Amino acid sequence: MRSRIGRAAALAAMLSLVPAAAAHAASGIAYRVYTVRPGDTLSRIAARSGVPVAAIAALNHLRDPDRLAVGQELWLPLDGAAGTAAGVAGLQAASWTRVIAPVFLWPLRGVISSAFGPRWGRMHEGVDIAAPLGTTIRAAAPGVVERAGWEPGYGRVVVLRHSFGLETVYAHASRILVGPGEAVAAGQPLALVGQSGDATGPHLHFEVRIAGTPKDPLPLLRAGGPGGSRGNAQPVTFTVGR
Repeated sequence: MRSRIGRAAALAAMLSLVPAAAAHAASGIAYRVYTVRPGDTLSRIAARSGVPVAAIAALNHLRDPDRLAVGQELWLPLDGAAGTAAGVAGLQAASWTRVIAPVFLWPLRGVISSAFGPRWGRMHEGVDIAAPLGTTIRAAAPGVVERAGWEPGYGRVVVLRHSFGLETVYAHASRILVGPGEAVAAGQPLALVGQSGDATGPHLHFEVRIAGTPKDPLPLLRAGGPGGSRGNAQPVTFTVGR
């Protein structure tokens, strides 16, 4: 009983220090929403996800960590020390439903020349932002360089991994400024605008992929057009998996 009271007190203290999950997401951390199943306990979810019990309880404002309801939704972070990609991947075959994606910075200032959606008889899987040759292309969010080099169609391209299942793609560059495995900050230069690959003029082809599926980048980008920085933009929820 004492240990349970002590644990509850510790969690209550943490609750006063940890902001709501939505505030975290708006600041650039992605989350997976996990739906509690019969037989689940907080300790089992923590062990499978790699996220400490105290962190889950604090993030989800669980006053009593021993009380979970079937069907209850828990937010689990995908970035940083609070959770590992491998751990969260262990929940993939279970009951996760959605990814809460961060709000991105615009990767450069320019004019949207082609939107996401059907184009010329096939799917255009990103947005094209026209800009002068040599314009700096910047990271839309913190991440790690997954690939950087030449790819058919894309020309010189940088692919960033931001969290489990979340990637951004920066294509048709004239020059690449980063290398595979490099950690980058939001706004850090990645490449220079070009027209390499299948491109009719200098522009950036920008993609967002959730669990490998291309999504319209515009809802994730801060309001105000390319280069906009409105701080009250909201994180976006994508349905993925089953």
